[in-house]
Amino acid sequence: MTTGAHVTVYDTHGLNFTVYMGIVVENVAPQFSLSWRDSMPDPQAQAGVDAVVPLTATLIARYSDPGPTDSIDHANSFIDWGDGSSRSPVQLAQAAGQSSRIMATHAYAAEGVYIVSLTLTDNDGGARTESSTIRVIGGLEATEDDEHGDVDPADAEPDCPALPPLPLPAPRLLSPESGIVFPESIGLIPITLSWEPVDGASHYFVLVDCYGCTAPDVWEFDSAFPCDGAVVEGTTLTIEWPGNGPPGRWRVTAHVPCGDECNPFCSEDMCGIPSEWRSFTISGGQ
Repeated sequence: MTTGAHVTVYDTHGLNFTVYMGIVVENVAPQFSLSWRDSMPDPQAQAGVDAVVPLTATLIARYSDPGPTDSIDHANSFIDWGDGSSRSPVQLAQAAGQSSRIMATHAYAAEGVYIVSLTLTDNDGGARTESSTIRVIGGLEATEDDEHGDVDPADAEPDCPALPPLPLPAPRLLSPESGIVFPESIGLIPITLSWEPVDGASHYFVLVDCYGCTAPDVWEFDSAFPCDGAVVEGTTLTIEWPGNGPPGRWRVTAHVPCGDECNPFCSEDMCGIPSEWRSFTISGGQ
């Protein structure tokens, strides 16, 4: 997809210059890693063998897609077990936001070394294939394929809490009150911003704006996104403002957890509703 954006730069005299930048947005293929349930190191230490598994082998894949609206194209996603059998369709075993787990079990008829391939294609046509070389031997006991099975800790699905209803509500701002006037000072004035916590939020975006700093008589961030600003994990932020500086204002937006093993990708719909703006001025300031 091709889109574009106009960027306008102002100087302190009100002069401005606008340029247009073309932007090409390309689809990113699904991302995943392969592992095996009930696996053990190769006792023969054969080069290239990733794992030794029982005759009934269970493949586990952690799947994610950076596209917040992308989904799996099941018609073009499959597992090739490497033994000449029919390809297996892909089924998502568990989902948490854009992160999912794929689990599939296959019974091999004979011992041997096999190359197993998983191909995932999303609904925008992005495709990726990963392979794993396994040695299949008899005598290993396969665990039951359920959530209580004997799963290697490295393959265990993380205990991911459910995301709260989105979007998160706007934080309730505490201090300073809107319209407060700070006395003029030489140097910088420390101002501590505070707000109430929002249930389900892991961090907050605090945006501090400046009046007339980039163009006369306008706020700098009138068109800011909800999740613009400094990232704060607590519920306070101390800023330093010029002691004879221009008027300022601030707002806070809550955000749900992301960028971890439960929700590896962050998207705009995880941003909450921004709070109202609160303004402040410096007595005798610009």
